[in-house]
Amino acid sequence: MPGLLASRVPTRWKFFCSLALLTFVLGTTATHSRAATRIETHVPTAVYCCHGYANDTVSPAAAAPYVTWANTDHTGADADHAGGIKYVVEYIDVARVYRGDRAYPLIAGGKFSGAIARNCSGQPVATTPEGFMTDPYRRQTLDLLDDEISYNYNPAFAAYFVDDIDALRWGMRNGPPCRGNVPWTEPSASLAYASLLASVRVDAGGREITPKIIMNGLNQYTDKPALHTVPLNTLRPSNVIGGMCEGCFADNTPDNLKSGVEWQDDADLEIKTVRMRKIYWDYVRYIADDPRARLFTYASFMLAWDPRFTIYQTAYKPNTPGQLHVTPETQLVAHDPLKRGFDSIAALRDRGGTYVREYRACYFHARPIGPCAFVVNSDPTAHPAPRLSLEYGHSVTVSGGMVLEGGTVSFDGPRMPAVIAPMTGLILVR
Repeated sequence: MPGLLASRVPTRWKFFCSLALLTFVLGTTATHSRAATRIETHVPTAVYCCHGYANDTVSPAAAAPYVTWANTDHTGADADHAGGIKYVVEYIDVARVYRGDRAYPLIAGGKFSGAIARNCSGQPVATTPEGFMTDPYRRQTLDLLDDEISYNYNPAFAAYFVDDIDALRWGMRNGPPCRGNVPWTEPSASLAYASLLASVRVDAGGREITPKIIMNGLNQYTDKPALHTVPLNTLRPSNVIGGMCEGCFADNTPDNLKSGVEWQDDADLEIKTVRMRKIYWDYVRYIADDPRARLFTYASFMLAWDPRFTIYQTAYKPNTPGQLHVTPETQLVAHDPLKRGFDSIAALRDRGGTYVREYRACYFHARPIGPCAFVVNSDPTAHPAPRLSLEYGHSVTVSGGMVLEGGTVSFDGPRMPAVIAPMTGLILVR
């Protein structure tokens, strides 16, 4: 009977019914899609705030509207949470233990002295400043890490920020560290650190837990292309939720913007970390409040940003000591990219030599501003402007200080020039 009834319906009526149904379904899907996408007021940001290991001394409540992740100590975690900061992490370092650290007497003749790394002559590997490097191959290093996290444990922490993971290249006075008389090599060392992080356990109120870890050390080999992905090994344990790339895209001492292959490796780490569904924490360490540098580093970060797995932190200097190290351009959020599904920054390279990614839906402090594009020339030579799919009549300019001290973002800058100057980042808007 259903088939017979359908055969008696006029063809034209069938068409209009089908069209109405299609319109309803598409409209419902679009409405659901818009409702499901909550537009952020800023990209995920991070600061050292607002207690303990902190450069920023504003109140947590003042920081909260602009900050997603705060790095504090176990006495400040509850205050940061109460002030509205969503995620709080605690700083831990057992890879390099310095005089003055809580752990120093525990390894300098104390119960974890067996954790100290030794060079091929059997001498303890000393660091600069004064301290010792530990050995991830040794059981006592795991015991030391367990002890440090247990001492600093607070359920308010989303994760523990473990510094200097796989940092074999700097700050050793009498390295390299060795196993017997054989120097450590990669990727074996990175795998040893991965095993160390995967094995950590702490006692929390009488029950054993596996704490979540964010490691610092993704940037160890970005100047060595053949090795630049080695630190990704330390992200593989399930309790390691992400890693910091400290000094990626720009660094200091002196201030400099990364270029060429090193910039490409920084960008590739962002892409590959996100594809692992781990957090990529980009800490830009350029200090001078230079608008050109700020646009370069933010455009670089936004080429591959992901609202779930990327974090942006900067050292750009506020006008007032202790003010929040968050730039106002972090309120520019981009969605619906034209290009997806790539695993290397090379996929975003225009034939002229610049890197570009366009987004159909962009927002400033959750207010829609239409499409936008991020363009980066990371080379010390000029390149022709890239070919773009959408039209953009203006560029973004930034001025003033940080977000809490009157810094501003303008959307009426000049059009993209025919030639992109060396070491330049552009944000294009309608």
